[in-house]
Amino acid sequence: QLWAPHLAVSPHDFYQLLSGLGIGVAVLDRAVSPQLAEEAHGELETLADQGKLSEFSQSTCNPGSRHLWLRFGGVNVGPVPPALQRLGEALAGLPGAL
Repeated sequence: QLWAPHLAVSPHDFYQLLSGLGIGVAVLDRAVSPQLAEEAHGELETLADQGKLSEFSQSTCNPGSRHLWLRFGGVNVGPVPPALQRLGEALAGLPGAL
């Protein structure tokens, strides 16, 4: 809902969509707090406004996406915004939690 409110579906419809894919999918409700997601989204919007994101991808895997390479624990061109830092750390810990 945060990234594309016009695409939001009910949890029931979401789970039906996932089950129709015919692949294994894990969904962890509230793995990331809504507040953290909103803060990280705001930081990404700021980076986009500053022209720091890539051009729109032409890849068939994820067409239209934009990105920014951030090294968590490595050397970056500039500081990593705080919410993106916390989000990266939270996501990096998920494989161990599964």
